[in-house]
Amino acid sequence: GFRQADMDWIRNLRKPVVLFGENEAGFSFVDSDNYQGIVSACKHAIEAGYQQLVYIGLELEEAFTKSREKGYIDTVTKVGQAPKIYRFDNRSSAARKFIQSQNEHLMKNTCFICATDRLALGINQGLQSIGVEVPDDFGIIGYDGVFLDQVSSPKLTTMKQAIVELGEACGELLIQKIEHNDTSQRQQRFLPQLVVRESTR
Repeated sequence: GFRQADMDWIRNLRKPVVLFGENEAGFSFVDSDNYQGIVSACKHAIEAGYQQLVYIGLELEEAFTKSREKGYIDTVTKVGQAPKIYRFDNRSSAARKFIQSQNEHLMKNTCFICATDRLALGINQGLQSIGVEVPDDFGIIGYDGVFLDQVSSPKLTTMKQAIVELGEACGELLIQKIEHNDTSQRQQRFLPQLVVRESTR
């Protein structure tokens, strides 16, 4: 994916552009449905009986991070909860240390909704290190479903991105733009799939 900092040189390209990732700059893109993906994750946590949802987000000002966060905020607000959001670099160690520092303040029956599987892995490591029960006392849901969700123990419940479909759609959209000299903005979003494993009830 690209970042906001890449926008200047992308704008200067004289060729058709399709970005892999939603953006606020008006370029055509293909992406996971970041908003709806986190809404699904939150709904699963609520249906599993977790009473408090905490969002573990990314310390990044990007369109996809804003969409994922908004999905969390909208869903918990609807069920009468005040949003609780913590943001970190995408490193498992940051999330692990956060849990260890919060040891005294953690409320049982909380599910951590994580912006990435890497952050979810760190939350899991932190919870294991302080000896609490996952998924009975605390749930964890990641986002990506590419690899890290399966190496965790317990294995992570995650929102699995449709990576192959995203790649194919990116190529097809680019070919269409080239063949039809299409300068319009097109958007294609793919709903990630909730894969329920061992880190939620």
